[in-house]
Amino acid sequence: PTEYEAGIQLTGSWGEWQRIKREWPEFRDKILIDWLCGAFLHQPTWAPGYDTDFGFYREGQNTLIREILLRSERAKNG
Repeated sequence: PTEYEAGIQLTGSWGEWQRIKREWPEFRDKILIDWLCGAFLHQPTWAPGYDTDFGFYREGQNTLIREILLRSERAKNG
């Protein structure tokens, strides 16, 4: 998948990227979460001059990221 291209380039293969995500707890629990928040939640969803559809699209993205974060927290807490 293209959204993982940077990770694949960094590690050399899709399988290695999957292994790192699975076996490196700090990546799963801290690095990935911080990246998701920085890349999506801490960015504006809309600004004057943007198409209104862009705002709806970004809010949808943020909703998915919030759901991922919530499920991650639930999984950590049991």
